[in-house]
Amino acid sequence: MLSLPEQRDKGITLLEVLLSLIITVIIVNMVLSLYLDQYRLISEVRQKAELRYAVFKAGQVLTSAITKAEELSWINGDTLVTKYLQGEYLITDYYYLDDKDADGNLDLYRKHFGVSNPIATGLTEISVLEERKGLWEIRLIASKGSQRSEWVKKVRQRICR
Repeated sequence: MLSLPEQRDKGITLLEVLLSLIITVIIVNMVLSLYLDQYRLISEVRQKAELRYAVFKAGQVLTSAITKAEELSWINGDTLVTKYLQGEYLITDYYYLDDKDADGNLDLYRKHFGVSNPIATGLTEISVLEERKGLWEIRLIASKGSQRSEWVKKVRQRICR
């Protein structure tokens, strides 16, 4: 006949296996949910940063264009036309939103010497208004999904005619 200590050495019981399996599943579930929450947070922060960078970059380009322009006009409520001297030549550039790459996102383009080049992607709205002679307000909005970023700046032309 076996004594009590010898019976314990035969292995673990089904109850012990199930209990350890339940504890393992709970721990894995907690770790996985923490990982997924962090992934969602990082994705959201990255998307916000991309939108803010897009409006900032577009704003800096438009600020520079307005500052150095000899003549400015905002036509059809969607296109900024700048004219500036480069040497002896009067150069005309156009800034507008379009989706030329057909990815579903509007991009800010600069048309220079007849060639359109993208400046920033993700912009949904652009507004450039002259508040008074030589003082312009730039308003840019970028949005994607539920995220939205807005950039507003007042810029003075150096040369006003």
